[in-house]
Amino acid sequence: LIVGVAMSLLKVLYDVANPNMAVCGRVEDGTFRDIRYYPEGQMLPNCTVVRMDARLSFANSRRLQEFCLRAARVAEGTDKRAKYLVLDCKSINGTDMTGSETLEVLAQTLQRRGQVLLLANLKAPLTKALCSAGLQRSLSAHGGHLCWNMNQALAIVQGEDPEHALSSVLDLEKRVKENTLPTSLLSLPCNKSPKVLDL
Repeated sequence: LIVGVAMSLLKVLYDVANPNMAVCGRVEDGTFRDIRYYPEGQMLPNCTVVRMDARLSFANSRRLQEFCLRAARVAEGTDKRAKYLVLDCKSINGTDMTGSETLEVLAQTLQRRGQVLLLANLKAPLTKALCSAGLQRSLSAHGGHLCWNMNQALAIVQGEDPEHALSSVLDLEKRVKENTLPTSLLSLPCNKSPKVLDL
């Protein structure tokens, strides 16, 4: 029994430290999928979309940073216009202080290379943690942006004003702190879900 518990704990620690990471392409339905399993996914001009399927923590933050920088270098080698790195956070449920600091360092590193970090598909717990750490300010200082969903990130890539994305994220943070949802969401039928809010 003790050996079984120990093995289970080691497996959990290994999975946390070595989460699945992917470069994503846009498929026919408009979503972004791992290009290893969806080779038909289209890489977008001027940006690279990456994803990590785990909570961001001290155990995996360095691995995420290295993966993002490697993906950005590869993309820049094939497309000199690849200015933006979009981190799809839909699978990241939260982070610790080390994770927040890693994202800030990643934004700094990309800025020195003339590139921009965008965080998209932010969930409520992650948004609360990032804003509590002041990441929205430090990220903006290095040219990066927080985005509520992927459409907002792609709009920034296409040259639109990032202020709309920031206001949406701050609105989400405010509702998380108040632990409330908009009336329009509370009145939705049970078999429907909002398209832009992913808690």
